[in-house]
Amino acid sequence: MDWIRRFFSSPVFEDEEKTRVARLTDAMLNVFFGASLAAALFMFITSRATFLSDWASLGIFGIVLIATLLMRFVLRLGLVRTVSSLLVLVLFAIITFALYIFGGISNSTTIGYILCIVITSLLLGGRAALASIFLSVVAISVIWYAGYLGIIKSPSEETPIFDLLANGTVFIISGVLLYYAVNSLAQALERARRNEQAQIEANRALEALKATLEQQVTERTRDLERRTNYLQAAAQIGHATTSILNIDQLLRQAVESIQERFNLYHSAIFMLDATGRWADYRAGTDEAGRVLAEQGLRLEVGGRSMVGKCIAQNQGQISQDVRTETERVGHSLLAATRSEVALPLVARGRVIGALSAQSSLVGAFDQDAVAALQTLADQVATALDNARLLAESQTALEAERLAYGEVGRAAWANLLRTGLAQGYTYANDQVLPIVEAAPPETDAALRQGQSIITPPPDPTQGGPVLAIPIRVRGQVIGAVDLRKGSSHDQWTEQEMALLETLAEQLGVALESARLYQDTQRRAASEQITGQVAARMRESLDVDAVLQTAIREIGQSLNLTEVEIRLRGEA
Repeated sequence: MDWIRRFFSSPVFEDEEKTRVARLTDAMLNVFFGASLAAALFMFITSRATFLSDWASLGIFGIVLIATLLMRFVLRLGLVRTVSSLLVLVLFAIITFALYIFGGISNSTTIGYILCIVITSLLLGGRAALASIFLSVVAISVIWYAGYLGIIKSPSEETPIFDLLANGTVFIISGVLLYYAVNSLAQALERARRNEQAQIEANRALEALKATLEQQVTERTRDLERRTNYLQAAAQIGHATTSILNIDQLLRQAVESIQERFNLYHSAIFMLDATGRWADYRAGTDEAGRVLAEQGLRLEVGGRSMVGKCIAQNQGQISQDVRTETERVGHSLLAATRSEVALPLVARGRVIGALSAQSSLVGAFDQDAVAALQTLADQVATALDNARLLAESQTALEAERLAYGEVGRAAWANLLRTGLAQGYTYANDQVLPIVEAAPPETDAALRQGQSIITPPPDPTQGGPVLAIPIRVRGQVIGAVDLRKGSSHDQWTEQEMALLETLAEQLGVALESARLYQDTQRRAASEQITGQVAARMRESLDVDAVLQTAIREIGQSLNLTEVEIRLRGEA
């Protein structure tokens, strides 16, 4: 029974139109099967000789029954259009055969063609219906002409009951088919209306989703732009602060850039004093910042002010509405402040000050703004610490340079006092020591520490004189005088640059030679000291030690007279 129920149920496919045609075809097959079975049974029940002897009619009904079962099986295989075409062809063939069997054209037989046309239009569409009309007209014309020629003989009398049965069957089938057709069209229209409503609802949902997404995209784009501006501001301010080495200029540049980039009402930087108890107002924006710096505003570390709290706690302080802060320390020059954030300046793990950012809007500092400002505060703190270290290093280096310069100048003075030549001159392919005093251009180069070009007093004696100072670790220890052979020759920039480079290398070489001589002298002195001390320690007798000391000192230093005298009683 389950198999029979599934066999006679309407098939369902993924294509909605295919399912509709399959259901309509299945309904027609059910009608034809039932009508053919009922007609066959009626013929046996009536027991009339004319019907019982009409085996052709029984054959037609049998063919219809078998054809409907086969077409139903093929319909389950998904060949819907094939089954529909076969159904129309079988129906057309049965109607035409019935016309031939029952003696030509009559009211009861021609109605079948109308049924065939209706079924064709429902199952196969408009073009197939036109083809069915054409074939029906051709068939009727042929059968009429065959009857006219006497090929088909009409029965002697019509059977009213048969005519009633044929017409009733056709009308019943037509009614059932039209019912299924109208019901199918109504269901299709209902599905179309539901689909349309569902599409409208889906479009509304899509419009709402689109609006929501556009709003989210707008908000996220605005947030992304704001974050991008924060990052750009941090990068630009960080670059500006790291390129400035003067602390005061660095502070001014930092507060001005922060106010401009973050669209603030006021920004300021406080620095800890030497005691660590007070935060001094070092730099601020606009006229208020200048006045507060001149007045020497100071905030107590750990006091009620946001700056004092953030320095004491090494933690940022945020107020989205300063009017609700009862303990906040404000200033009359900054009366328009509505929100404020104070962030510590931390360098190498030590708090050195604080950054104060103030806005005239309530709730102006969100999480992204605070994070960007904290990044700037860290950059400013690092730049301030680097500037301080650089200033201290430069001070120490300058002091060391001055001290070393004094030592070097004294060493060269001592070396010259030992009888070293004041210098040498090269003329006429000869190198001779200098005995006369230095000319004016040499004295000018020594005093000013820069190259001097002097025209010759007598053009017949040569060209212009170039005096280049010789430097050793920033100290001028001498000069090089050079003269062109002709008064028409001039010193070019390339020649001066080359000679100045040679003068620098000369200074390095002279300093290296002096240091080497000092090293050699110290080594010789230490050697003599070691030898004399070793000889003196060879004896434990006082007189022998004194005699050995006098002899060794006189011989080692090539002295003509050495005297050692011990102190007696006072």
